Amino acid sequence: MVKGDLARQTKDFHAKYGDIVRTAPDELSFINDSAWRDIYACRTGHQSFPKTKIWYGMPSLGKRGPPKRPDSILNANDAQHSRIRKLFSHSFSEKALAEQEPLIQSYIDLLISQLKKQVVTSKGSVVNISTWYNYRTFDIIGDLGFGESFKCLEDVKYHAWVETIISKFKAGTMGLAMQYYPAGRWSLQNWVPQSLIDDLVKQAQFTDEKVRHRLSLNVDRPDFLSEIQKHNDEKGMTLEEIVETSEVLIIVGSDTTASTLSGITNYLVKNPEAFDKLVKEIRETFNKESLITSSGVSNLRYLNAVIQEGLRLCPPMPDGFRRNVPLSDTVCGDWLPEGTIVKFSTWAGFVSPFNFARPTEFLPERWLPKDSSSSSDFDNDNRKILHPFAIGPRNCIGQNLAWIELRLILARVIWNFDMSLPVGSSGLDYEKLKSFRVWDKKPVDVVLTPV
Repeated sequence: MVKGDLARQTKDFHAKYGDIVRTAPDELSFINDSAWRDIYACRTGHQSFPKTKIWYGMPSLGKRGPPKRPDSILNANDAQHSRIRKLFSHSFSEKALAEQEPLIQSYIDLLISQLKKQVVTSKGSVVNISTWYNYRTFDIIGDLGFGESFKCLEDVKYHAWVETIISKFKAGTMGLAMQYYPAGRWSLQNWVPQSLIDDLVKQAQFTDEKVRHRLSLNVDRPDFLSEIQKHNDEKGMTLEEIVETSEVLIIVGSDTTASTLSGITNYLVKNPEAFDKLVKEIRETFNKESLITSSGVSNLRYLNAVIQEGLRLCPPMPDGFRRNVPLSDTVCGDWLPEGTIVKFSTWAGFVSPFNFARPTEFLPERWLPKDSSSSSDFDNDNRKILHPFAIGPRNCIGQNLAWIELRLILARVIWNFDMSLPVGSSGLDYEKLKSFRVWDKKPVDVVLTPV
């Protein structure tokens, strides 16, 4: 875990030992589709499986660290989570998403404009597309969550708050690893560098100030907090809960989308045949860029297949979502004692030969409807196992927004640019990429050529 190799090693363990693997004395990893239902869904006659506490929320750092954080949509118990989620669900309704689209499109406009400035010759220039995806996704989610952009695209650099998030994942993973040992839990307060604690305190203060300022404006604009203001009654959320959940949504809703876009682009430039098919679909469907809207791209079959295949090969949370068995219960037909930690290991399951043919190859065709008169290599693929946003009452609340962003950004970037690998480059190899709860993103260098 500390070295960033846990997701890869878990995948290797499953390849060697099968679809259920013990990864710690009281922890099991699953990669079969029944585990999704048994661990995360609501089952009649069964208690829900609560989140594993040490994996959600910052561990106590004593007097040196930030004060204890209030409940958020991420770490609240089931009852409080339901209350918080109900209020924030208005921000992700079909109506709200439609109202947010002009704002989303304006940041894609800026992304395209800035990318064109990077292209200094008619033959194209090498651009680290991963950084630009990060700039764009943090800017839009900052606007939706705080009411104002981080201005990463304008300034062509990360905002200080964003830089803290990126380092926070690595430090947080080390803290998690230490909590697996009693001595580690005791020593964690003294082990965490004071500089990191200071960054966490500043981040919490920044979030608090931004959310309070946005709420004080009392304006009706298409963002998360407008919807909260409309529906927050006496049974709603406290100000502290709104602040905490806003930070969670900004972190989770930005890094994950950028990571998926980077992975998809990496696989597209490594597979020119797939890229050419996607180019053909997008440029033949739209004769001008203004027609590329969320409704216009929602039914593009090959684009959707490309995104599904990208989510399979590089899911935003590669290690999975841990839960505890309440009392004693069964998972995949096996009885487990109370307190056992269980998870579906997303990346390990999505690239397992038990579930997919040619599992490590980028083949969007596996998601296309099959001609009933023919057979294909993918007839036995276990497609129902693909749940990159999880399932059940605690699945990703922002997955519809994520799909809109993924489709629009990919479609508009490909409408404007041809892309290819730089000379001598072989692209990223996810088998060698480290992860610290999320992927440790490396540069995705591509040659961009304006169309």
